Amino acid sequence: MARLTVTGYGEVSVPPDEARVDLNVVARGDSPGEALSGVADRAKSLVALLDELGIPPEQRLTSGIWAHDDPSRAEPRDSRPASVDSGPLVEASQATVAASVTVTFEAEPA
Repeated sequence: MARLTVTGYGEVSVPPDEARVDLNVVARGDSPGEALSGVADRAKSLVALLDELGIPPEQRLTSGIWAHDDPSRAEPRDSRPASVDSGPLVEASQATVAASVTVTFEAEPA
């Protein structure tokens, strides 16, 4: 299921000349490779949307990409076979792309 969560508030007393939006694109999978593949597909969709909105590439920045275990989907140790005796078994991964988009506004004629 696709989900978009937006949180924010802004207030200005003069017309803005620039707005910056920081984004995290996240995907989960059963392995790091699956999570990275999913986040790559979602990042491509974001790029297509930014193209459609007319935001040029020079106003976009990717600041990082990470893949890590997804502890929210870890199997508790007590449910594993007795022969396995160390920590929780992580059966899922999460990947994240951090990006920023800067939109500039034309100054209104005086």
